Amino acid sequence: MDESTVNHLIASNFRNPVMTDIISDPHLMYEIVRRGLPFTEKDFHTVWDPAIFDSAWKYFQDGRKVVEQRLENGEVELNLIVETTKENVDRVSELNFPNIHHVDNLRGNMGIADQRAYMVYLFHQKSDLPDQTLFSNNPDLVKRQVGLFNKLWEISIPLSVRIRELDRSDQPKYQRMINNIYEFKDELDYIVDQSRKELLIFSSLRSLNQLFMNNNNFGKIQSAQKRGVSIKILTDETDQVFSKQISELNSQNGENPIKYGFGKSLCCFNEMVVLTDEKQVLQTKHQQDGKIFALSSNEEHTVLVQEVLFEKYWNEIQSLGDSKRLIPLTPNTTRQYYCVII
Repeated sequence: MDESTVNHLIASNFRNPVMTDIISDPHLMYEIVRRGLPFTEKDFHTVWDPAIFDSAWKYFQDGRKVVEQRLENGEVELNLIVETTKENVDRVSELNFPNIHHVDNLRGNMGIADQRAYMVYLFHQKSDLPDQTLFSNNPDLVKRQVGLFNKLWEISIPLSVRIRELDRSDQPKYQRMINNIYEFKDELDYIVDQSRKELLIFSSLRSLNQLFMNNNNFGKIQSAQKRGVSIKILTDETDQVFSKQISELNSQNGENPIKYGFGKSLCCFNEMVVLTDEKQVLQTKHQQDGKIFALSSNEEHTVLVQEVLFEKYWNEIQSLGDSKRLIPLTPNTTRQYYCVII
């Protein structure tokens, strides 16, 4: 890519000429990005793996300031995915970008401007500058990159959740008593948001209705489904409203349905317990006069005890269920998923 082509691309805001090319000079690559930043019309969709994050931090501070100013002025939007680790969390926190998300073990990067042109930065050696950069404004290729970005965004978690997770990783015996409903809701949001593999909820329906039944929580459950989190919910009884909500979530994500069971084995169970990834538990003790008493912990024994209890109740319901007691949770769809009533 020669200088005249670069000038033509920037003058047309990356519309013309339509091309896919390799840039071998990393300084030219950064120059193209710098010159193009003021002309981006709508949004940036960006993925930074550790290699390009370190490189951009070293060589792109001036470009970062341009982006921050345009964001502050409300001229553009930015969605950034970056792998945030203990080693770079302080630097990531310094970025004055409102929409930063984290993905584990991120391998790969991209920068998309206005969903019209993109770059991918290739590091062949241990260098702080890309060895090559792929540029394309081919509509079909850009569309594929946007689709890939959207999939990564769906499985990502907000930066605030990741920072909290890193803080707690330094506290292997974290325990916190909660008696404020707002603190409880904040802790519940955190536990659901940071789930990666498994989310277990067992609760009295009464507690679930009081503490969980709102659009915010169901939105977070839906996000967890999209991330591929295995979700099981177990209650002492059910009603049409809750069953319908679970059914609707499953109809929207048939590839990863919520498994839902309820039965008499949870009789007189007045708590709500939320477990995630075999490492975190949030357990309500009781409520009184509008106050809540709950425990949040990552202490290994505390988590294990609640996991054993969940499996005990879940297996009892599964073993006592039969085909006559299965209730479809996704009516009017080709595939059906069931809960068990005993």
